Amino acid sequence: MQPKTIVQGTVANSQGSFATGVTGSIKLSITGTNLFAYVGFCNPAFGSYKNYGEISDKNLNPKYGYDNSWNNSPKIMNFGGYKLQVNQVNSPIAQKAFVYILSKL
Repeated sequence: MQPKTIVQGTVANSQGSFATGVTGSIKLSITGTNLFAYVGFCNPAFGSYKNYGEISDKNLNPKYGYDNSWNNSPKIMNFGGYKLQVNQVNSPIAQKAFVYILSKL
């Protein structure tokens, strides 16, 4: 991730699928540091929404974000001079969207 940029990602279930929902995780490297941002989400067709966000200096599997996702409450984490905020918002495209905001402190 470059400073002062917006990175947008979109996921969708496969064509022709029925009631599948989407889940996933992403590992991002923070440019100019030895830090990583791990984000995870669960946006099911049925069941509970979940999200997660963490900044770490550990080089972990990208699946870490998904494995640690829990409830859909807002989450804030400060580490290594950065802040990561995780929020769930209403979406005009899907029922819900997850917003992850990474900022320098």
